[in-house]
Amino acid sequence: MNEIENEYVRFWKQEGILYSVFKKPIYAGLEDTKSIIDLRHIISENENQYWVMDMKNLRYVSNEAKMYIDEKGHDFVQACAVVTCSFLNKFMIDIFINMKKSKVPVKSFSTEESAVAWLKEMQNSNNTGINVNIGEEHLS
Repeated sequence: MNEIENEYVRFWKQEGILYSVFKKPIYAGLEDTKSIIDLRHIISENENQYWVMDMKNLRYVSNEAKMYIDEKGHDFVQACAVVTCSFLNKFMIDIFINMKKSKVPVKSFSTEESAVAWLKEMQNSNNTGINVNIGEEHLS
């Protein structure tokens, strides 16, 4: 399966990377979040993915949804590159990433190109055993 979507999000695979984009501005509650994660699990086909998550249309996540993400959000994810266009959103995402100490490498980016480059570096390092810097990428 190379593409799947619901009313909130579209997922697709391209050149070994899973991409997602919110189709419209979303205020994610628990049920919305469950349906989005379930959809990602389906396209992942029980295999860990290198994931570019475009969060430009994500406006809010409820506390219940955040707890569910902490529990189920890392399943079938090898590494996640989060893309946002706002400096403030990127700053908030970086704080969240640093506070939560994710089970998988997560890093925020201001462009899809830099996110993909980091994930490809992660893929290569996992194939060769070389460690990759998973620190912050600065907004240019």
